[in-house]
Amino acid sequence: MNASEITYGPDIGCFVINRPMSSCKHCTSFCRASCYNWKLYNIYKYMSTKDVRNEIYWQGIDGREVSKVLDRKKLQTRRIRLMSRGEALKDLTDIDRIIDLCKSNPNRLVWLPTRAWRDPEMRKAILARLFPLKNLRLSASIDPSNTKQEIEDLKRDGFSTMFYGDDTDTTDRIKCSKTWKHRKGACVTCKGGCFSGGRKDVHLKMH
Repeated sequence: MNASEITYGPDIGCFVINRPMSSCKHCTSFCRASCYNWKLYNIYKYMSTKDVRNEIYWQGIDGREVSKVLDRKKLQTRRIRLMSRGEALKDLTDIDRIIDLCKSNPNRLVWLPTRAWRDPEMRKAILARLFPLKNLRLSASIDPSNTKQEIEDLKRDGFSTMFYGDDTDTTDRIKCSKTWKHRKGACVTCKGGCFSGGRKDVHLKMH
């Protein structure tokens, strides 16, 4: 395993494991068109090569090895993210990877925004196998293209939600301090948002 594929995201203050955008098979058309990663691909020409390494790393990921790598880091590792680019839950094989990662890092919170809830089979597996993980902070990613019924169904099933795409939306959600107040590294200390326990509805400002 190549530990260099675990990278530090200074904007959120967390280490991140990524995948290629080709893993985003559950995304909406709005999500794909507005994804902030497109501008990064235009700026950083090496990202396609990096994507190949990231996917190889993810396919062979070992939670115990990840724990050892994070234990050696000097920056905070009590909170990590899956993923700032790509979808952690592309298919059912990813369920076991995430279970292993969480169980091998019991003292760390693992943040996982996902669109996989849109697939009925994946949704069933998430509810049955991932919801019981105490250190997993899973958020159903939503945008203006999602219907009110979809959002209500998510809440009914106990999903936290993470909305972006309409900064004028007046729905009662927690405004992310990192994106609304431009607090760099806010994800490390945030207590009421994505990393908190219980079901939460968070609103990310467009960026």
